[in-house]
Amino acid sequence: RYVVMAPGRRQDVPARQLELLDRCTVVVERADPHGTRREMHRARIVDVERDHSVIHGERFDFSPGHGLRRPVEARNSHLHSDGNPQPSPFLGHAAFQVESPAGTTILIDPFLSQNPQTPAGQRDLTPYFPHAILVTHSHLDHALDAAAIATTSGAPIIASVEHVTAFDVPIAQQSGGNVGGTFTVGDVTITLVPAMHSSDPGGRPLGFILEAPGAPTVYHTGDTWIFGDMALIQEIYAPSVLLLQTGGGPFNQNPTTARLAVTKYFTTATAIVPMHFGTFAGLATETDVRTAFAGESRLTVMTPGQTTTFTTPVP
Repeated sequence: RYVVMAPGRRQDVPARQLELLDRCTVVVERADPHGTRREMHRARIVDVERDHSVIHGERFDFSPGHGLRRPVEARNSHLHSDGNPQPSPFLGHAAFQVESPAGTTILIDPFLSQNPQTPAGQRDLTPYFPHAILVTHSHLDHALDAAAIATTSGAPIIASVEHVTAFDVPIAQQSGGNVGGTFTVGDVTITLVPAMHSSDPGGRPLGFILEAPGAPTVYHTGDTWIFGDMALIQEIYAPSVLLLQTGGGPFNQNPTTARLAVTKYFTTATAIVPMHFGTFAGLATETDVRTAFAGESRLTVMTPGQTTTFTTPVP
């Protein structure tokens, strides 16, 4: 038997076998009336030598055809998994959790607990168990909750190599990189690309390209202004889904400039998701964004808490 500690509950699992897959995932195999059932548990620390291992996480079902999936009764509204190609929940401001066809979840710029846009039920950090956390730069409206979620979930933080060392997490969870570098998390390849902003302390700001088999390529621009190397991002990666900075104000490109970036560089994108607007006074409003993108059929304005599924374009 193994003791499973999940947010808000504790249960005993009579296990036939416990297999450690990596530092934060185990497979529990147990017998039930209908045969052997395989379950996955995300764990920050697992001591497989003890009679009772304490596993900090929540229950997952595992099957060869679907990979890692939450049981229906245990799923959270913002952690969407229904087998569709690319479900992407918007959590407010610049925070997204993108899920791949194989069930890999990538949390980007987790500013949640104090984000006025994040729905109240999604500001609690304990249910978040992503496979990786991406942080574009050091400003708190992007990085605030990264360390707390990494501590609870055991997920690595991927950020600029100078920035990642500022997070109070074990070195093993600090995945630092630089422009042009790549990381592989599950079936997702993550590439670090430039952004035109600032980041202090900790290196340069970043954008991220996410690629996975059977899914559209996603480009999260991070905080940025339009810049010429967007042409290379389009040439090399041709992203289909743009999570696009449109906030304006004193710190970022405004919606009109954001539209110019799309028109000038990202002509093959199939979905344009504006972000970083309307959160605080001085930023562009949703009306400003819709006005700037008037007539643009690819514009997809998401409401915080909403999940949208993006599919791979048919050639």
